[in-house]
Amino acid sequence: MSEQKCQHGETTSGAERPYITSVSVHPFTDENPRAHGWVTYTQTCDDCGAERAVNANQGHAEFSPWGPSTAERRRREREAALTAAEKVRADAVRRGTPMLHQRRVRVEEARDDSARIDADGCFVTVPVSEIARCASAPDGGDGVDVLRRAGVHQPPAGSDRAAFYVAMLDQCRARAGATQ
Repeated sequence: MSEQKCQHGETTSGAERPYITSVSVHPFTDENPRAHGWVTYTQTCDDCGAERAVNANQGHAEFSPWGPSTAERRRREREAALTAAEKVRADAVRRGTPMLHQRRVRVEEARDDSARIDADGCFVTVPVSEIARCASAPDGGDGVDVLRRAGVHQPPAGSDRAAFYVAMLDQCRARAGATQ
């Protein structure tokens, strides 16, 4: 069964705003200079939610092509941002996990609020929120280093420190999920 394309028969007009520029997009829609100079508004299809901009001036109209609604564009932008953030996190885990192994640091036990860390035989319980803060510190964790403050460990420096803590946070989440 083929998918039918919406004909945008019933539409709703949004609030008018002052005209700024042409909304036509050649070769999809034609420019109409007579429609320039008065108002622009958004027309929304009542059936599919698609939107287009309309310039109107004394009975003349100029249309942009139909496109996704504002809500759909925002949803796509959020999805793209989440995908990009997940790639950054996965890269940090990839870089940080070997550092955890090299320094013999592992998460023994984790709950939603705290984690018991084994740092080469020295155990310390720290809030997961502190690990998250170290992982997201823009300076790579300098000054907020939870393990160094506890006196049990000297983590890597600079941007490696953030990756180290992102990998530790990943272990905390995995352990907390395994115990639930």
